[in-house]
Order: sequence, then structure tokens, then C-alpha cells
Amino acid sequence: MSHPIFDAPSYPWHRPEAVRLHQVLYQAVTNPNRIDTLYKSSGQNLPPLALNTSPDEIWKQALEKLTTSGALQRLCQRLQNTGDLQNETIQRAIDDVINAEPAVVKQVLSDSVLVLDRMVLRGQLEKLESDDDPIKVILVRGGPASGKSHGRYLFERMAKDRGAIAVYLCDGIVATVDELVEELFSNLGALEEVPERLTTESAWYRKVCVKLKEVAMAKETPMWIAVDDLGPAPDGGPLLDTAIREFCEQFALNMMNPAFRQWFRLMLIHYPDTPVPTRWKRDFWTEDRTDSADIKAEHIQAFLRSMLEKRSLTILDDELAKEANLVIMNADSHSDEQVPRLRLIHDALVEKLASLGSVP
Repeated sequence: MSHPIFDAPSYPWHRPEAVRLHQVLYQAVTNPNRIDTLYKSSGQNLPPLALNTSPDEIWKQALEKLTTSGALQRLCQRLQNTGDLQNETIQRAIDDVINAEPAVVKQVLSDSVLVLDRMVLRGQLEKLESDDDPIKVILVRGGPASGKSHGRYLFERMAKDRGAIAVYLCDGIVATVDELVEELFSNLGALEEVPERLTTESAWYRKVCVKLKEVAMAKETPMWIAVDDLGPAPDGGPLLDTAIREFCEQFALNMMNPAFRQWFRLMLIHYPDTPVPTRWKRDFWTEDRTDSADIKAEHIQAFLRSMLEKRSLTILDDELAKEANLVIMNADSHSDEQVPRLRLIHDALVEKLASLGSVP
């Protein structure tokens, strides 16, 4: 499994560990020549830094250039052994970067986003991430309020770790296939490249896919796309125009082409429980099926133990089990159509995290 910071294609400013490292370094080491020395000693044939600017800007350059050169880990190792930088704040920031978890294993993505017991999805996303594995499409199916849409947060975080554009589209963001196509091109900064509709719908969809690949290649920018609400509404009617699903199915079909799937990943959420298109081959797509009963007391207990360990706190297993059972019992006794079970569990754990301090 790749390291989410050291193996990133560019310095991951979306990660709090990376932001914190930059902050402590520009506050602790302010002499441009000293920064340059630390930088040059971390790799060979590195591009020069512009030293006639502020320490925070010089460190920003250094971290970005070291990352793209694959030398950031060497800098962190040097900083660990630099005498005048052996204070707790700096060393903790370095350790946090070294020990950064890949998005696929993280359970806490932000103060309000928790991802629990999605082991099947995590395994599928690992395959999706790999350039060598042909699987590049995930269908997410499941019952109402079963957490189908929640997996998009893992998908989005992994996209950012890979240096890709993360796109999430659903009912309320797009209403027609034309709007969906415009969103995709717009996110690539190429709205003017949308092909004209001079052919049949299916031929236009194929042309759009080809042009999207050309733009992504030209800009050297991969894109991870999640499209939600592809299945039926509670009344049985479609949530989104069915043409949007037809376009997504054509887009998915293009994943059989290695040159295409190099640039794209696709998550189709609330995909209907109907057979997939007959032209789809089984080797490029997989399925994640959610159930509102997936989260059990043992998952809550493991989660709480992990959070306590990160804060160097301990609670007896009996107490942890009691806490976990209370969360589950409360969720099972109070869940209804207005407040689903998973929402009650989620809110209870966010409250528990707040009582333990800020999310790591």
C-alpha cells in the first residue's frame, strides 16, 4: 500500500498532517540558507529554490519539490535526527507525517465524517486505486438509509491522495445528461471542449468519452467521478433522468480500454438492482452492497479503542463494551424513517469524539 504523503504525486495540502509539517518548519527554521541546506541534503539533482522570499514560501517550494522528486521521506528522516529540532512540537508533526494513514484505512475523515465497517468497500477501493488492476468501476447498491452515499467520502479522499480531481454529482446538482457532461468538462477546465450534439445519443456519449480522455491526457489530470441517485425514488419513479445512467454506463464501458481507465475512476451510487448492460465485462467493475444493520457493537468497540489509543488513553474492555452496546441499543430503539439507525450511531460517535478532544 502506497504512503499517502511520501508517494503522493504532489504535496498533499488537503491533509492536515502535511499542512502542520509546513507550519512548524517555517516557524522553526527561518534562515533561507539553512532551509536550502536541509533541502539539498535530502535528495540528488533537485531543482533550485527561490530563496529571496519568506520562510513559509521557501518551505512551501521545498516540500512540493521534494514530494515530486520522491525525496520527502529523506527530509523527514533528516529532521528526526537534527539536534536543534528535537522539540516535541516539531517531532510530533514529523511523526504524524511518517505515520499518516492511507485514506482507505482511515475511520475518521473529519470532525463530522466517520466511516465504519466498510471493509468490502475498502478492499474494492484498493483495487480501484491500483493502476495494475482492471477494476475501475464500483456499483453501490443497498436499501434505504443503509449508507450507500457515505462511501463517497472515502472515494473522494483517495482521489485527493492520488492527486486526482474528485467529482460528486447527484439529484439537485445535475438534472440532465447535458448538465452532467458540462460538469465533467468544467472540472477539467475545458468547458469549451464539450462535443456538439450532431449524432445519436449513444454516438454522442461515445464522443464525449473520447474527448474527456483527450482533455485529461493533455492536462495530465486524472478524475474520480461519483454519480449518486441513479436508482428509483421511494415512489418508484427515477431520481435522475435515466439518460444520465445511460451515459454513465457508456462511460463505464470505456474502462475496458487501458488508455481510458488510466485517467478515470467511477462510482455509481444507488445503482438499480437490475442486470448490468450486456456489453459489460465482469473484469472492470465490482459491487458494494450496504445494509443498515452492518454496524454492530464490536465495530463500535474497536473504533473507540482505536481513538483512545491515539490519545494515549485507556479504558477497560468491559467499559468499552458497555459504551459500544449503549450506542447500538440507543440506535436500534430510536431509529425510524426520520432519523435512520446509521445517523444515530454516527452522531453518538461524533459526540464521543468531541468529549475525547479534537479528531486526530
